[in-house]
Amino acid sequence: MPCHLRRAPSVKSDRLIPELRSAQGDHKDRTEADHRESGSQGQARPRELSVKVMGAIIEARDLVKRFDDFTAVDHISFAVAEGVIFGFLGPNGAGKTTTIKMLTTVLKPTEGRLLIAGHDPVKEPLLVRRAFGIVFQDPSLDGELTAAENMELHGVLYRVPREERRERVESLLRFVGLWERQDDYVKRLSGGMRRRLEIARAVQHRPRILFLDEPTAGLALSN
Repeated sequence: MPCHLRRAPSVKSDRLIPELRSAQGDHKDRTEADHRESGSQGQARPRELSVKVMGAIIEARDLVKRFDDFTAVDHISFAVAEGVIFGFLGPNGAGKTTTIKMLTTVLKPTEGRLLIAGHDPVKEPLLVRRAFGIVFQDPSLDGELTAAENMELHGVLYRVPREERRERVESLLRFVGLWERQDDYVKRLSGGMRRRLEIARAVQHRPRILFLDEPTAGLALSN
């Protein structure tokens, strides 16, 4: 039997969920009226769904992801206000990582609708990717590059201006305690050091949203 992802409790998101459902109902009523009105004028043209919740930077509605006959994520809906820490809690296989992959354009939903910073991840993936930073569950650094080179590459890909890039690389490497190791190849760093480097890299381009998928894996208490 598949496990179903459940929304983690959040005071602000709990206030947003009723707004989302209300907006869905209003949109449904408007859509039905549009179809009735257009029926006498020929074939109706479906309108783009665009439900925006006041203050929400992430919106998910009836989100589903299936892999063949297996349902990994089963009709979840939630909204996250900007500036809020929001978490998914659940056992292994509950669909947490699958949901994050849909939010970050890695996977396409089977059903449902997403808006990330006002953009659709399926139709506007580049705009969505510019809005977030992410620390993946699995390592994603290039082991053949140094710590500084990994940061530099990320900054170039996100078009961070050169001078700002240099300042951000230094300040972030100092913040995570890796400035003295900036010229070391990543493959020679410990697991905890690599994890700290991934966190620093994820915020280098000043994203509006930061996704963390088990970010403390491999980190010592002193980190």
